[in-house]
Amino acid sequence: MFSILKDLGAIKCQSMSFLIDNVVNHLDDNFASIAKSGKESDMKTVFSWYTLDVILTTAFGVEVNSQKNPDHYLVKSFSEFFETNFQGTFASILVLYRPYWKLLKTLRIPNNYGSTMKRIAAFTKLIVKERRESNIRREDILQSMLDAQAEEAKQDANDGKETHKTGLSDDVLIAQSVLFLLAGHETTATTLAFLSYSLALHPEIQDRLHQEIVSVLGEDIPDYNNIQRLPFLDMCLDETLRMYPSAIRIQREVSKNVQVSGWTFPKDTDISLSVYPLHHDPEYWPEPEKFIPERFSPECKDNIHPYAYIPFGAGPRICLGMKLARLESKLAMARLVKKYEFIKSFKTDKSAFEVVL
Repeated sequence: MFSILKDLGAIKCQSMSFLIDNVVNHLDDNFASIAKSGKESDMKTVFSWYTLDVILTTAFGVEVNSQKNPDHYLVKSFSEFFETNFQGTFASILVLYRPYWKLLKTLRIPNNYGSTMKRIAAFTKLIVKERRESNIRREDILQSMLDAQAEEAKQDANDGKETHKTGLSDDVLIAQSVLFLLAGHETTATTLAFLSYSLALHPEIQDRLHQEIVSVLGEDIPDYNNIQRLPFLDMCLDETLRMYPSAIRIQREVSKNVQVSGWTFPKDTDISLSVYPLHHDPEYWPEPEKFIPERFSPECKDNIHPYAYIPFGAGPRICLGMKLARLESKLAMARLVKKYEFIKSFKTDKSAFEVVL
C-alpha cells in the first residue's frame, strides 16, 4: 500500500501550482478586504480557509472558495472537527490514540469526532462517485489513486485473484482521501499563521523579506518558477517550522528487533518521537526560542544535524505532502508580503493582528 502512495507523492507540483494560483487570488482579495477594513483579523482562520481550498482543488478538483463561503457545510465540518476535538489537550490525546476512543464517551468529554468524520467521509465518497461517473480526467491526487486502483484491479484479473483484497480497496481509497484532507489542511494553515505571526513580531525580518520579493519578482506575480529564487523566504519558512512544528510528535512501529545505542527495541514496539523538544534543543539550536531565519542560510544549512530538524518526518515515510505544503505556503506568502504588511495589534498574544496595505 505504501508503494502506491509513495508514487502519488511524485505528482509534479509544477502542474498543481496553476490550480493553487486561483486560490491565491481569492486569498489576495480577502486580504485586500481585511486591510481596507482597518480591523485586526485572526490569521489562523484566514489561512485555514486558504489551505482547505488548496487541498480540495489539488487533491479532488473541487472548488468551494471557503474564503467567500465560510458557512459551507464542509468548511464548518473541518472547523468543528479541529476546534471541538483538539482544543482540550486530554481530549486530543484520546482522539489520536484509537484504543482510547471509548473513553471519550465514558468520561463524557465533549467532542464530535465521529459525526464530523462521517460528514467529511461522506463528502469524499460523493466526489469519488462523481469522478467515476463523469469519466473526466483531472491531474490531481484523487485521479492518481483511481488510476492505481484500476491498474491493480487489472493485474488481479490477469492473475486470477479477487479484486482489491489486499490493495487499494474503496475503503482504503476513501480513508486515504480523508487523510489528505485532514493532514493537508490544518498543518499548513498553522504554519502560515505562525509565519505571519513571526513576521509581525519582527518587522525588520519582514522588511528584508519584502525587499527580496520586490527585487526578485519586480512586477511579476509569484509562480512556481520565480519563487525558487527567494532564498530568504525559504529560510523564514524553515525557521517557522522549527519553532512551531505542526506535527509535535511522530509515531513509528518497529518492524524487527533492533538495538540502538545499547537500547533494545522489540519488534512491534510503538516509538514516539517528540519533535518540539528536538527543535528547541540548545545543543543543536543556539538561542532556540529566538526567530532566526539565518540558521537555514545556505552556508549554515549543511551543518544542521539531519535528524535535529524533522518538521515533515524523515526517512522512507517522510510526509508525502511536504512539497505541496511548501509550495502553497511560499506562493501565498510571496504574494502577501509583496503587497501587505503584518502588524501587531493589542490582541497579538491571542494570535490576532492587523494587515495593512
